Amino acid sequence: MSKFKFMYDRESDSLLVYREDRKNKASVNLGEVIIDLDKNYNISAVEILNPDFLYGIPKAKLSQIKEANVKIDKRGNIFWIFIILKFEGSREIEKIPLPLNLSRKIAA
Repeated sequence: MSKFKFMYDRESDSLLVYREDRKNKASVNLGEVIIDLDKNYNISAVEILNPDFLYGIPKAKLSQIKEANVKIDKRGNIFWIFIILKFEGSREIEKIPLPLNLSRKIAA
């Protein structure tokens, strides 16, 4: 699991989990989720619009994220991308699952 940085904008309710060391080469748009890949098909960023609505995580809680990571599991032809969030003052962890059907291997 690689360390990612994050930004949550409460006003627009947008969560961005990203790697500064990777440049975007392509994007996969899944509606309110956008996954950016670098030239080697490594994830460079994941943006989730309206995570409070989509995943039931309150805005107040999203404003208290202290750490964000990305984990990938391949199951058959589907890559499951998990956004893993840790929060200030809590041991609780949220895992946001994102299924992605790709013909090429990706990495976190």
